[in-house]
Amino acid sequence: MPSGAEAKSAYHLRLNVAAFVNHWGRNRCLFFTLTDEDNLHPTQFARRWNHYLRRHGAWIVSFIRVLEPQRQGRPHYHLLVAVPWDTRPDTFDWEAFDQCQEERRQNGPTARFRELRARYKASAAPELFALWSLLRKVLPRYGLGRAELLPLRKGKEAISEYVGKYLEAGLQLRKHSWKGCRRVEFDRRAKTGWIACSRVFAWHSPNAKTWRKRVGELGRTLGVEDMAGIRDKLGRRWAYYLRETITLSDDADWSLVLAVLCAADQAGAYSSGDRRFMVRDAVTK
Repeated sequence: MPSGAEAKSAYHLRLNVAAFVNHWGRNRCLFFTLTDEDNLHPTQFARRWNHYLRRHGAWIVSFIRVLEPQRQGRPHYHLLVAVPWDTRPDTFDWEAFDQCQEERRQNGPTARFRELRARYKASAAPELFALWSLLRKVLPRYGLGRAELLPLRKGKEAISEYVGKYLEAGLQLRKHSWKGCRRVEFDRRAKTGWIACSRVFAWHSPNAKTWRKRVGELGRTLGVEDMAGIRDKLGRRWAYYLRETITLSDDADWSLVLAVLCAADQAGAYSSGDRRFMVRDAVTK
C-alpha cells in the first residue's frame, strides 16, 4: 500500500493529467519515454534533459514528467507532452505497431518486422514521422539513450486512468540513492493554463478530519497556535510518534495522552532538550 504522501502525490498527478489532456486535447498530446543507457544518477540525467529541452525542445508546448527507476536501477522518464499539431491517434496503425514490437522481441529485425514498421510509420502524422527521424539524430548527442514517442492510444474517457496509472507507477518505486530527487515535474513555462491541483491540499475523509481535530486539541493543550509551535514544544518528529495515537486511539485514550503531555509541559519537561523520548513515553504510558 502507498504511504499517505505517495497517495497524495498519485492523486495530484492523476488530476493534473486529466486537466492537461482536457486543456490541450487528445489529438495534441503524445506519450514520450526516455531511457538512460549510461547508468547516470537522476540529477545528471536531468541536466542532460534540460540541456536538450533548451536547445531542441521548441516542439514541446508543455509537459508532465515522472522519474522511474528501471530494473537495472537506471533513471527512466515518462512524459506526457503537448504539441502544436494534430497527432492523429485514431488513424495510427496500432495493430501493426504492436505486432512489430512483438516480432522484434521474438525474432529480431526480420523482413516481417520491417514490413510492419513501414505500415505503422505510413499511418503516423507527417510531423510525428519527421520528429522520429530528428530524435534519432539529436538525442544521442545529449546522452539521453533510447526514446519512444507515440500518440495517446485510449479514448478521451480513459486517458486519465490509463496515463495517470502508468505515470504514477514510478512514484511508488523507491531507490535510496535517489532520495531528494524530483519525481514529478510540471513544465513551468506553460502550466498556469492547465494546472488543476497544487500539492497543498488535505483529504476530506473521516480519518483526515479526526487528524485535524486532534492536532487542534493538541495545540490548545500545549498553548500554541500553529504546527510550528507544536514542533517547538515536542520536537520535529512529533507527528511520527503520535501518528497512530492520533488516528487510532479512542476518545478516552486520547484524553489521557493529552493529560500526560499537558502535565509534562507544565513541569517544563519540554525545555530539557530531550523532547523526543518525552513524546514517546506519553504514548506508551
